Amino acid sequence: MPVDDTPQTKSPDASRAEAVAVLETLQLEAFDRGEFSEGEARRIQDAREGKAPDQAFFDQFLQHMGNAFGTAEFTAQVVKDALQNINVTAKEIESRFEDPTWFSLMKFLATRIDTILEDATKKPSRKIIFGTLPTGQVNGAAIDINNKDYYLIVIDNGVMGFANMLAKAIASSFPVLSDKDEIRLSSEIGEIKRYLDENPKVSMRLLDLLCAYVIVGHPHASEPYLPPPPTMRFAEIYRDTMELFVLSHEYGHCTLDHLCQSEKAESEADGQEAGLPPRWLKEFEADDFGTQVALAAMAAQGFDMSLTYAGVEMIFHGFELIERTVSVLQLGEVRRNIVDSHPPAELRRAVLRDRTSFMQNAEREAAAKQLVQIVNDIVEIHWQKMYPILLKMHSDGMRPRPRWVETYHPEVAKLLEPILANPPGGGDSSVMPA
Repeated sequence: MPVDDTPQTKSPDASRAEAVAVLETLQLEAFDRGEFSEGEARRIQDAREGKAPDQAFFDQFLQHMGNAFGTAEFTAQVVKDALQNINVTAKEIESRFEDPTWFSLMKFLATRIDTILEDATKKPSRKIIFGTLPTGQVNGAAIDINNKDYYLIVIDNGVMGFANMLAKAIASSFPVLSDKDEIRLSSEIGEIKRYLDENPKVSMRLLDLLCAYVIVGHPHASEPYLPPPPTMRFAEIYRDTMELFVLSHEYGHCTLDHLCQSEKAESEADGQEAGLPPRWLKEFEADDFGTQVALAAMAAQGFDMSLTYAGVEMIFHGFELIERTVSVLQLGEVRRNIVDSHPPAELRRAVLRDRTSFMQNAEREAAAKQLVQIVNDIVEIHWQKMYPILLKMHSDGMRPRPRWVETYHPEVAKLLEPILANPPGGGDSSVMPA
C-alpha cells in the first residue's frame, strides 16, 4: 500500500492551541519567579487548580476601577457595566491564566486597530494572540513563536493602568480657566508653573504613581482620584491615545516583518547607517507605524491629530520617568539606562517629531509640536519637584523591585548625544492610504 508522504500542515485549531500554550508557559514562568502581585498570583493558582475567579479577583477589579474612575464617582452602574463587558470578552480569553480585566481592554483596543487596518496598505501577516505579563518594562513585546499562523503579543500587566494614571497627572497640570461661555485648560507655561507651585499635590500624585509601579510593583497601588470634568476629558483622550499606541506599536512589529529576520541578518542590517545598536531602527519603524494607526483610530472618534499626538509622546515621557525613578532609587543619581533592544525614550521622541509629515498639514504639525513642547516642560517641572524626594528615599534605603533593574551600557550611552543632535531619518513608512 503506497505511503502518503505529503507534508502535513497543522490545522488552525492546532496552531492556535500551540500559540496559547506558549503564552501560558510564559505566564507560569513569571508566576514561578514570583513576579505577579499577591492578588494576581492567587488568581493564577486558582486557574491552575481549575477554580473560577473568586472574590479576591473581584476585589482587585474594584481597585482597578477605582483608579480608572475615582472613588467619588464609583457607582454601582459603572461596576455593573464594566463587569458585563468583561464577562462578554472573557469567552474569548486565550490563556487560562489571563486577567479578564486587561484582556477585555486589549480586545477593545485591538478591535479599533483592526478597523483602521482594514484599509491600510500594510497588515499583520499572521493572526495575533494577546496576553499580559509582568515584564518589568512599561511596554510590550511582539514574539515570533515559530508558528506559521500566529504571532504573540504580550503587554506588561501594569502599562495600561500606568497610562491611565499618567494621563490624569499630566492633564491635571493644566489650570482650569472658565468664563461665561466656556471652560478650558490654560496652556501658558508661566500660568502652569505658578499653578503647580501652588498645588504641590499634582506632582505628589505623579510621584505616588511612579513609586507604586517601581517599588510596590503595580501602578494601581497608587491612590485613586478623579480630576474635575474638563481635566478628565483631556486625560481620557491622552490615555486612549497612549493605550492605542502601545498595542499598535507591537502590531507594527508583526506587520513590518520585523519578527521574520534572523539575529544574524539584524546584526548585519540594523543600525549600520547611524552606528546604532541592532534593532533600534526596527523600534523607530514600529513607533512610526504605531503613531499613525493610533492617531487614525482617535481621528475616527473625531479627535484631531494636533491634540492626540501629545498622547504618543506622553507614553515616552512615562518610559523616561520610570527610567529616571529606577536610576535614582538604585544609584542615587540619574543615569541613562540604555539597552540594545530599545532606543532611549528621548531619542524615540526626537525621531518621531522628525516624521510627522503623515499629518499632511503644516498648521496641524506646528500645533502638535507646540503642545508636546508644553507637555515636555510640564514633565520637567514635575521632575524638579520629585527628584529631591527620590534622593531622600534612596538615602533611606528604598530600592526598585529587582525586575526593573537592567545592565547599564556606558559604551552605548556615549553614542547618544550626537545621535540626538541628528536623529536618523526615515523613508516612506506611511501605512495609511493617501
